Amino acid sequence: MNATPTLANDAGSESRLCDALQVGARFALVFVLPLYPLVPRFPLWGPFGTDDVIPVAVVALAAAALLGARRPAPLSPVLVALGLVAAVATLAALVSAGGLVAALVAAVRVAGRLALYGVVVLAITRLLAAGDRRRLLAMLATVAVLEGLVGVAAYAGKVQGPWQTGMLAYPAEQMPAHGRVRVQGTFGGEVPEGQLFLNRANFYSAYLVMGLAALGVFVDRRRRVRVIVGAAAIVAGVLVSFSRMSLLAALLAGAVLALLHRRTITFAVVVAVTAVALAVVTPLRDRFLEFGNDRLQQWRIAARVIAAHPALGVGDGRYLEEAYRLSAGIDVPETRTPHNSLLYAAASYGIPSGVALVGLYVTLIAVSAGAWRRRRTPAAAALVALVAAFLLHDVSNNLFFIPEVALAFWMAFAATSAEEA
Repeated sequence: MNATPTLANDAGSESRLCDALQVGARFALVFVLPLYPLVPRFPLWGPFGTDDVIPVAVVALAAAALLGARRPAPLSPVLVALGLVAAVATLAALVSAGGLVAALVAAVRVAGRLALYGVVVLAITRLLAAGDRRRLLAMLATVAVLEGLVGVAAYAGKVQGPWQTGMLAYPAEQMPAHGRVRVQGTFGGEVPEGQLFLNRANFYSAYLVMGLAALGVFVDRRRRVRVIVGAAAIVAGVLVSFSRMSLLAALLAGAVLALLHRRTITFAVVVAVTAVALAVVTPLRDRFLEFGNDRLQQWRIAARVIAAHPALGVGDGRYLEEAYRLSAGIDVPETRTPHNSLLYAAASYGIPSGVALVGLYVTLIAVSAGAWRRRRTPAAAALVALVAAFLLHDVSNNLFFIPEVALAFWMAFAATSAEEA
């Protein structure tokens, strides 16, 4: 006799739980997930580190909210392409893994990371309303501005903070010439075994560029002063990181935004200020006007690794060992990675994985271009700038495989690519 009320109570409790999960997930996505760069990296277990705690916790909550929502929707072409990359690379990593433990680590590092990005995109596009997505972009931009200011302050005050934050803590024998001491903001952590210091300046500066693109959503007359001040802080952080490709990517993002918003004078001012800084500040001039062939040599080594392991790649986490073995006759100071995601994917997980990643990048270009054609909004312009800057930067740094940068990219991509944004 009491079956119907019991069923109704159960349904009501389930509904309240789903609502609570969605409220919590929305709050975590908007106000917690963008804070992940502020946590220095220290190893916890296997491929997991302290900087994974916030993303993993938020994504777990978001995944539970998505399951509770029970609103199936067709997957976007980008998620399909990302899933293909994950499937091909994971299969290659598992086949070439040397044992059960290595297979588990490979599954977490490859499939787990890419699945995390996929859930982030799904959650942002399906759980967040347009206003929440703008708040998320505002948080991304705000944290990037904060990181830029931290970098500038560390450089100006010659501050080497705890856990390798602030300026890089170079050993005396490796102090760079011409005073080019780089900064990496809060992107510190434990010095890896076998290394004398931690250098994450390239990741720090690439992350700043993602924040700069997110800031582009707020380009309008009412916020013009705040946007200019924020952009100046971010670009200043890029400059004191001494990352040449990050500077080029930042300028490209600015050029795209200026072109799409028809504000060429603003872009001209930014370029002029940057040029003056490069001409006047000696360390900046020496770094950014110094051209070498390190990347070309690293790509040559990657080509040898790919040729030796074309089908499945050398395996997850084995690139460095194989690169050293095949680097005879090539003089390059660092062979840790090819500094190119397409080459790294092909070398580590086989040529099919590299081809799948090319397909993903082509899909990103098509989606961003289509978004601008359909809706000439600030969000669409920021999306085009974001994709252009990321893909340019990825030519000389394997950003697709750097969680600190890739996560910021996928968050900004999801928030700017949603139709109602």
